[in-house]
Amino acid sequence: MAALLLVPSVLRAQEVQIADPIEPVNRGIFAFNTYLDGLVLRPASKAYDFVVPDVGKQGVRNVLDYLHTPVVLVNDLLQGDTDAAGNTLGRFMINTILGLGIFDVASEAGFKKHDADFGQTLGRWGAGNGIYLVLPAFGPSTLRDAGGRAVDSLVIDPIGTPFYPPGSELPWWVKLSRTATDAIDTRFRYGDTLEDLYNNSLDPYATFKTIYLQRRAAIVRGEQADATQQKSYDAIFQDDGADNGAK
Repeated sequence: MAALLLVPSVLRAQEVQIADPIEPVNRGIFAFNTYLDGLVLRPASKAYDFVVPDVGKQGVRNVLDYLHTPVVLVNDLLQGDTDAAGNTLGRFMINTILGLGIFDVASEAGFKKHDADFGQTLGRWGAGNGIYLVLPAFGPSTLRDAGGRAVDSLVIDPIGTPFYPPGSELPWWVKLSRTATDAIDTRFRYGDTLEDLYNNSLDPYATFKTIYLQRRAAIVRGEQADATQQKSYDAIFQDDGADNGAK
């Protein structure tokens, strides 16, 4: 859920319209996710921050990004973006040979990190969002992006999900550990902004919805944010002559 808070600097406040025909169900799942966040992710991220030193946390994030490289590379190619694919392949080779998968040597060499996913690929191919969804544990999504997430996890990602593919050489608990670590690290990195959104929004459901849809629309247009850039919700909703939306 916290990943939706990475937004491009060019992003303004115009609202992205999308059907939400199952809003009561989505709101129920949103409430469940909020409860789950307070019960599990928030305390886990606090413990993670207390126990793991800063250099260790950066190493964890580097390893998670490194393991995600095949998904980014395949989607770069599917989108026909050979420059991005070359950058991704260059990052992988440099960080494998010189960084051992732990240190992000490639960024220092000018190979900047970017992301790509199959939901974005479908958008580049002209697929619409479909209806708005809130996924249990994963948070805001759309029908297109939910399908894209499934393809990334079950088809493209060589590690797969904890229980798929069956007969995988990697035990389920190793894959589950990667998923849990990614969730905790992401919650830690965007915890303050999430707390602000929860505490200062009149309707957190609507606020999260708008931010997610704006971010995804910008990503499909190719307006990705730098991976280190985090905008506050105050900047996201800065008046630009358009009506302010809420996620």
